Amino acid sequence: MLKDATWITWVVAAGLLGTISGGPAAASAEEPRYGAEYERCIGRANGSGPSAPTNAMWARCGDELVAREKRRMTRAWIQAYASLPAVSLSRRDLLEEQRAWIRYKDMACRFLGNQQDWGREGQVIHFPLCRARVFSERAEALESVIHITSPS
Repeated sequence: MLKDATWITWVVAAGLLGTISGGPAAASAEEPRYGAEYERCIGRANGSGPSAPTNAMWARCGDELVAREKRRMTRAWIQAYASLPAVSLSRRDLLEEQRAWIRYKDMACRFLGNQQDWGREGQVIHFPLCRARVFSERAEALESVIHITSPS
């Protein structure tokens, strides 16, 4: 029990230290890091070359990010589903959960793609970042199923 309490204290302290030092824990909820590939893509799109960045350039970066997170989630789904016994209530429940998540995913972030309210910035920057976050969060949840069901 003390070992668990010590570990939790260490995790909390590390999070606070990261916040104080401006590390990852200090990242804004509105502007999380989306990985080096996305940042490089946006950097190229915002480059100081003869052409100004375009919506198409930013949209491509967002589309690539969403595709990466979707692939990650799909891999996690396949592994998580396969990690459960073939005929089990858990497998059935996980399948039902995934179907519910798909309905959620199909509706999530749509408001940001409304050009009338959010303009092109909403469509090419905010909408893909939000969609990528939806896939990423689902991948994390499925990866935790894999972790729980993996033999130690």
